[in-house]
Formats: sequence, C-alpha cells, structure tokens
Amino acid sequence: MFVALELPPPLKKALADVRHRLPVGPARAIRWIPPDGIHLTLRFLGDIDPGRVPAITSGVAAAAGQTGRFWLELGAAGTFPPEGAPRVFWVGLKGELQRLAGLQGRVEGALASIGFEPDRRPFHPHLTVGRIGSRTRTREALDARSAFLRVPVEPGQRFDLKAVALWRSHLREDGAVYEQLASAQLG
Repeated sequence: MFVALELPPPLKKALADVRHRLPVGPARAIRWIPPDGIHLTLRFLGDIDPGRVPAITSGVAAAAGQTGRFWLELGAAGTFPPEGAPRVFWVGLKGELQRLAGLQGRVEGALASIGFEPDRRPFHPHLTVGRIGSRTRTREALDARSAFLRVPVEPGQRFDLKAVALWRSHLREDGAVYEQLASAQLG
C-alpha cells in the first residue's frame, strides 16, 4: 500500500507520451508505467494488515484537511540512481513544492502517530514513468538514460492537486494494478 496524490488524466497522458519522444532502441529498454499507474507518492507503506486501513485513512484525511489545494508543474527528467546503470526513470516537479513538502510531512506525522516508523529517506518529489527491464544490458540502460535525459518534457504542464488517496497495488505478471482504497480532499 502507499499514499499518493491523485493526478489529473491529461497530465498522466502527457507523461505517457514522453516515451514517443525517444528513439526506438532506448525506448524499448525501458518498461514504461501505464498512465493509470503514475502517482505522486507521498509515502510507501508496504504490505500491511488490512485492519490498519481505517486508522491510516483517518490520519491521511486529517493531513489532507490541513492542506489547501496547490499546483505543480512538470520539471526536468531524471533517473535513480543518477550515476551508473539506471533503474528508475522519472520526471521532476516544480511549483508549490513547499506546500507539497508540508503535506508529505503531515502524512508522515499522522502515520508515525499510529505506529509507522518514519521513512529514513528524504522526500524527493517525482513521477516515475518507467523502470529498466530486468534483461536489459548495462550499455542499453546507459543509452536509454542518455536519450531520456535529453527528451523535452512539456514545459508549463501545470496541474492542480485536489486530493490524496490510499492505494493498494496488486502485482501481476503484466505489471501492477492499482486499487484506490480511500480518498480525501485537500483543505
């Protein structure tokens, strides 16, 4: 399970279209995330007991209620890790990042109050659009990174954030399928 902001469909489509701007070879090296699978994750929870869902939902709703709506826009492309063979391809964000960080901190605090250990990694807001395939050679992965970092991301693709949700992912052979368990409107 994970907590993530809901993204508007036109933004998801714009992110999915990034793959079409890459040359065919590098684009094939990346396992692209389907548009419905792109989320702005605030906190990954992992495999948790379903009995904890009501408390998580309540905490996330309280955090959302303390945060008004805000906007972001697409930033530059990047990869994790930034050096060596990449594993994750993402698009960064610009805009009201302080408001986003405040919301993420409130979600983290709400989860800590019900027994979740704080995430030790710093929050790095991004939208994952692809991952490197497990059978991809290092040279192909590096070529994919080089092409991906040069791809133009539509500047000014501004979007309003209105709700945060709790999601469950169901892992299948053909990729993850996401189920929204609860949603809370921002302030």
